[in-house]
Amino acid sequence: MDKRAEDGFLHAQDLEARAQAGDVDAMIEYGGLCARGIVPKAGYGRALFWYEKAASRGSADGMYQAGLLYDQGLGTPPSVETALGFLRRAASLGHAGACCELGRLL
Repeated sequence: MDKRAEDGFLHAQDLEARAQAGDVDAMIEYGGLCARGIVPKAGYGRALFWYEKAASRGSADGMYQAGLLYDQGLGTPPSVETALGFLRRAASLGHAGACCELGRLL
């Protein structure tokens, strides 16, 4: 493994440990790595797990990201109703991206 790949692997491991310890920002970042396929054998389903966990702790970013995945059916069967719920909650917290997505969906 080259140095850059090793650093990325160690960063992902650190993020996962921090996410498991309750760090909401780490949950969002680790979910992003999962969604982009950077974490081996993870994918959208694992990303959704971390986004929902962050959302349950009040993270507008987690709500927004979970809403996008439900809308697009990535890692879960598509559900506009569930997507709208997450996006409405994120928008109520001032998340600009969620406001835009709500405008598109409604």
